[in-house]
Amino acid sequence: MGWWAVSAARAVLADPARARERQRTWTLAQGRAASWLARAHPQAYRDCYQQALAEVRAKEPGLPGGRAHERASRQARAELSAVFADEYAARFDQELAARGILVLSTAHENAPTQQLAPFLWDVNINVGDAVQGGQLLVEFE
Repeated sequence: MGWWAVSAARAVLADPARARERQRTWTLAQGRAASWLARAHPQAYRDCYQQALAEVRAKEPGLPGGRAHERASRQARAELSAVFADEYAARFDQELAARGILVLSTAHENAPTQQLAPFLWDVNINVGDAVQGGQLLVEFE
């Protein structure tokens, strides 16, 4: 059988390429939502970034400036998305909708399941539909 996943209910092959594409889309939407949040709250982002940059430089004093910036920016966006969780979740859903994915139930509740989502298939849905974070995502093609 190899690396092809099989849906137990229908014995239909799941497509790993579509799973990778869904994960790529999910990651892209997360990044765009975090960027939007940083632009929507510039002072809060600036404060988080300065704090994160100081922490990164304290941990690794020899780190090149560009890499320190990347790490601090990533950490600041993560902190900002936690502080403004509702705004982040709404923007994230908008970003998914812009890419043709409609979230039908509550999102962002189970991060470990979201990480495994490309490998999960719900036997009660049609092949090609995705389950992401315990929610059904319907793709428009």
